[in-house]
Amino acid sequence: MPFLAHHRAPADSIYLHGPRPTAEYEELAASGAKWMGMGDAGISFRPPQNGTVPAGYVQGWIDKLTPAMAALKQKGLLNKSYVYGFDEMPELYNASVYEIFGGLKKKFPELTTMAVLDWPTFPEDLPLDIWVR
Repeated sequence: MPFLAHHRAPADSIYLHGPRPTAEYEELAASGAKWMGMGDAGISFRPPQNGTVPAGYVQGWIDKLTPAMAALKQKGLLNKSYVYGFDEMPELYNASVYEIFGGLKKKFPELTTMAVLDWPTFPEDLPLDIWVR
């Protein structure tokens, strides 16, 4: 991580299946990382035709994130963390964005959410902090 940081190459990934070990977040932060991914909440979710989220999916992510969120909060690194999802998801599946990120924000209001959405407008009630268009 320090080698990559020295060469200004991020040692992080948006496509994680879950949080890293706490020591890796500490190393990322020490090497100058401004943002650190906690996982891609959309990586194992590809919406079926009706866009419904499988039962237990959001709770599974809450369970994965809970220990990491507590550890990062204790280390003072929570403000650098984010959860990603939804690579260029069309607006057709907006209910899944609301359900997944809404559930995560309800449990962890301080967690930053980021998504790449192929939507013409940004709804005011969208549980998203960073919208990459």
